[in-house]
Amino acid sequence: MLLDSMRKLAFSGIGLVCLTRERAERLVQDLVQQGTVSSEEGKELVDGLMRRAETEMDDLRRRVKGEVGKAMTGAGIATKDDLKTLVEKIDDLERRLRRLEPDQ
Repeated sequence: MLLDSMRKLAFSGIGLVCLTRERAERLVQDLVQQGTVSSEEGKELVDGLMRRAETEMDDLRRRVKGEVGKAMTGAGIATKDDLKTLVEKIDDLERRLRRLEPDQ
């Protein structure tokens, strides 16, 4: 169907990660004006593009987070969890030290 072809073209021809709703609506509005798609198909296409863009963005975030984590581990940089564990250990040591110190 023509709508499927347009979707494939839009998905391959547009950087979906950078796609804004306004930009998608302009693209689809041009298709509606050319008579390539109906207004209803255009709305469905915009919604589909935005869902796909969000999925792509989520995937990109997940990948970047994973790669940054690998780089930090490889470089020996402490994570937030590492720092939290150290703070807990310091707090515990301070409590122990206060118990050992004579009252002043």
